This record gives sequence, structure tokens and C-alpha cells, in this order.
Amino acid sequence: MFYGWWIVVAAFLNLFFAVGIIFYGFPVFYPAFVESLGFTRAQVTQGFLLGFLVAGLPFGFLAGAMIDRIGARLVILSGAGWSESPCC
Repeated sequence: MFYGWWIVVAAFLNLFFAVGIIFYGFPVFYPAFVESLGFTRAQVTQGFLLGFLVAGLPFGFLAGAMIDRIGARLVILSGAGWSESPCC
């Protein structure tokens, strides 16, 4: 099998587990969250939004500043290493 297809499979699986489950899996579990936790629909959605704001804004600005200073390659490699580390 051509080596490039293994790269495609690895990239697909990485994006599927890192992004796909979070963004596209949330609507699947949304009714279960509302029913089992006893929250309103607005509270469940606000929690999802606050999670993105707390994680996305600071790290987005930090990544942008680091890309300006040291370049995109090292920032992307460090982010990939951090997200794939077994400790967290």
C-alpha cells in the first residue's frame, strides 16, 4: 500500500477524534445531557460555549503571538505533541 495513504488515514483519524466528536457528536448527546443532568437546553448550550471561550480565546491569542515570533511549523508541532501526550 502506498505510504501516503497511511498519512491520509492518520490525519483523518486525528481530525475525527480531536474535532469531529466534539463538534458533531454534541448534537447526538444533547437530548441525553438535558434529560440526565436536569439542565435546561440553554444551560447545556451555555456550558458548551463557555468551554470553547475558556479554551479557545487564550490559546488562540497565544498561538497567534507565537506564530508571529517563531513561525507556524514549531507552534503546530508543539500543539500536536501537547494534544497527543498521554499525561493529560
